[in-house]
Amino acid sequence: MGIYKDCDIRGRYGFELGTEEAFLIGRAVGSIIVGRRCARLPSHAGGPYVIVGGDLRPSTGALKEALMDGLNAEGVYVADVGTLPTPAFYHALGGSGASGGVMVTASHSPPDHNGFKVTLGEGPITVGDMGEIEAKVGSLRAGARPGPAAGPGGRREGDAAAGAGAAGMAATPTATPCGARVRGNGLSFGTGMRARADVRGSYVASLADAYAGLPFGGGGGAGGPGAAGDAPRVGALGAAGLTAAVDCGNGAMCGLAAEALSLVGVRVLELFGEPDGRFPGRGPNPTDHSCLGALCAMVAERGADFGVAFDGDGDRAVFVDDMGRPVDGERAFALMVKGGRWGRGDRSDGASAAPRFVYDLKSSSAVRRAIEEAGGVPLMARSGHTFIKRAFLESGAAMAGEISGHFFFFGIGGDDGLFAAMAMAKLLGCTGGTLSSMLDAIAMPPITPDLRLDCAPEGQDGILRAIEALGEGHTVTRLDGVRIEFPDGWVLARKSVTASQITLRVEAADGASMDRIRRLLTDAVPETRSIL
Repeated sequence: MGIYKDCDIRGRYGFELGTEEAFLIGRAVGSIIVGRRCARLPSHAGGPYVIVGGDLRPSTGALKEALMDGLNAEGVYVADVGTLPTPAFYHALGGSGASGGVMVTASHSPPDHNGFKVTLGEGPITVGDMGEIEAKVGSLRAGARPGPAAGPGGRREGDAAAGAGAAGMAATPTATPCGARVRGNGLSFGTGMRARADVRGSYVASLADAYAGLPFGGGGGAGGPGAAGDAPRVGALGAAGLTAAVDCGNGAMCGLAAEALSLVGVRVLELFGEPDGRFPGRGPNPTDHSCLGALCAMVAERGADFGVAFDGDGDRAVFVDDMGRPVDGERAFALMVKGGRWGRGDRSDGASAAPRFVYDLKSSSAVRRAIEEAGGVPLMARSGHTFIKRAFLESGAAMAGEISGHFFFFGIGGDDGLFAAMAMAKLLGCTGGTLSSMLDAIAMPPITPDLRLDCAPEGQDGILRAIEALGEGHTVTRLDGVRIEFPDGWVLARKSVTASQITLRVEAADGASMDRIRRLLTDAVPETRSIL
């Protein structure tokens, strides 16, 4: 599988991805931005600009410098917001007026990997956008030629951070005075091609402001479109008095998580709170519950009300209940949906509409049931961050959730692992119940984890067709692969975007139904016997 995925760019540093590729990616993104003329700029600006940030992996600095060189080479200005979590990068982007942005991160992948999360214009990146970037990189690589040294504001001779692979491949244009101030976050350009700013403080302040609007306990709030109510002020109700064990995993949320949670009254017990992009405390993917042993023990031993673990770049959150048990993302999402007073949204045509909730098509039926019991409208979306985010934004949903630990909130306009932790704290504080008791009240039917069947790309379509044939007479959804709804359960089969595999998931009403659906699958596709 290549490094260009449906949602982002990601690969092993030094093998699949290096500074030369980063430079070409910067040129490709810059070329697209200039070609589309999608900049929303002050009238006195010298050209389009993008926001660039990065996580704290050892390779991020070199990749980021090479990327910015590539952007500058296409005449694109760069607003560098430094080292920060991905949600803080999106905060910077949202208030900037920029034409797009690039976050250098491999998210939850191992420490020897890295990559790029790209935004073009205002919405999430599309599969077509990713294909265009990949094609432009290929064209640039084929036609790359040496050029003069970088001009002011670009890569300078002897700048080791840029890496040898980016050097001399194209000229960085001579910087022209810009003087443009990026609204909202204090960024400004002087006479160079780059500006720098620290948005971490404004990011935390924005979360504290949005916290007050969470519709838990106060009746309404700003948690959904058009919702209204008398939500309490920060710290006046909800999280105050709670204790949370916070596992930053040595990742990008170190420091910020404790600051934001403390601000709303939570007593924080820190775990793996020293920033280190090698992730020495645990792996950067907390959805692998085997990484959560230390957090589970801390919650149980210190009597915390809940625990939360963030992934490497901080956009995912995985919870642990007060008994020290990891919580599946779909169950945590169902709890937040059920626990909120989401109100009713106002449609543009003036009619009253129930709040909408977007959920991952891999989710348990317990999620859909929770949405319906909350008086909401369930909207199924394709798995994958950008697909969920696009559905969330386009539908004006109150919340969205992905089983991987992405939680989206109307009040912040996107997903954020730290804000999800703040939301969980407020929900617990307002209800007065324990997390374990509230989760145990959510009935979860038998469901498998993701089951991965190794399969060469040329054989995958045949397997999907064989499974789809089982859906005759039943509801079949083709958002991503094939999802068949039986009277007593469902099965999902889809191609993996990261490996040569078919991913399966099965839910059933009870054990007997699970056995029946498994037999259907193994009879139709004998290869599945090894995983079912």
